[in-house]
Amino acid sequence: MCGIDLSIIQFVTKPRVDKADARANKADARADKADARADKADARADKSDAENADLKAKVEELIKANSTSSTAPTPPPEEELMTRYFSRWRALLFICGTISFAFAVYGYVKDDERWSAAATTFWAFSVVCLVGAAVGNPQNIRSWKEKLFVGICAVLAGVGPLFIGLKMITVVKHQANVYMGWYAIVIGATVMIVVPPTLIAINTIYSKLPARQLSNAVKTIFKSLPQIMGSVLFVSAASTRCLMKADPSNPILKQCGNPTMPSILVSNFLSFTWGLGYLIPPLLSGRKTMTWADVMAIRMSKVDGTQFMLFGTTATITLILFANTDESGGDFNPFLQYLTAGFMLTIASLAFLVLYEYIIKPLLFPSSASSTTSDSDINNNHHQHSQNNDSFNVRDTGAMDIGAV
Repeated sequence: MCGIDLSIIQFVTKPRVDKADARANKADARADKADARADKADARADKSDAENADLKAKVEELIKANSTSSTAPTPPPEEELMTRYFSRWRALLFICGTISFAFAVYGYVKDDERWSAAATTFWAFSVVCLVGAAVGNPQNIRSWKEKLFVGICAVLAGVGPLFIGLKMITVVKHQANVYMGWYAIVIGATVMIVVPPTLIAINTIYSKLPARQLSNAVKTIFKSLPQIMGSVLFVSAASTRCLMKADPSNPILKQCGNPTMPSILVSNFLSFTWGLGYLIPPLLSGRKTMTWADVMAIRMSKVDGTQFMLFGTTATITLILFANTDESGGDFNPFLQYLTAGFMLTIASLAFLVLYEYIIKPLLFPSSASSTTSDSDINNNHHQHSQNNDSFNVRDTGAMDIGAV
């Protein structure tokens, strides 16, 4: 009986024990899942903390960068390279350059000496405009169209004086008219022969410059045109009132020789100095140039000294002519004639030296023009170097004295 009873009890109680074990296992599994969820939550919390730390660090870096950028100066934006004018600007300059030619042709056809004299006064203005248009696209100088345009500009600059001279030599009532007429013819012929290859040579030298230097040269010339055009136009128009009021039956030089001739020479000097100041410097790339210290100490070569002397003489004559200008009208007296002859002689000599030294010589002898250095230049550099050493020694001595005190 006992054995039967125990078996019955085991049979009855065993399923209950198994169910309890299963429930315990499920509870353990649930506990494991809860632990896994807790671990995931902790991992997410750690990840969010790390992200927050990274975000905070980035915000701090941005704040620091903004604070430093606000205090530090921002670098200027790089300027765009401009190696040529736009065609509209060149067309405008070309049209302005035909003013003297138009006046000269009109005066010759109408047999009116007043318009020929007006063409002479506006000749420097027209030359500046034509030269400015001719150097507007140096990189394209190898094309025949560009060379043709440059040649037309140069020829127009010389045709005007030819018509002016032909008209003036017919006025035999005043001997100075004949002389000035022949001089105008010589000037016109010289310009037509010399200026076309000169402008082509200038454009050729410009085209060999680096892009940055070429851009700076073109920009500088373009920015200088309004200033020189306004100045020359103002001086050229100073004698227009006297010319238009003059009697066509009498020689113009007898009625308006002053201010006509002084205005012509002053405007020519202004245009020439514009060429020296803006067209010549780009041609000096890689060459030794004079500094203010060289000028003040008169340390220069013979060629530079001659140019400096001629320029100073021409400038002095120009100032005297400008001071003796009479806008109300007067005769072209002998004093003005002597000043005019001296002006023409000095400026022609200076133009020849500049043309040979900076245009002809670099093209014919490029190696000698760029590499040769005279003994005077070496001595000047040595003298300047010794002066710099002396100044450094003075500074060092002064610093030692201050420290000792």
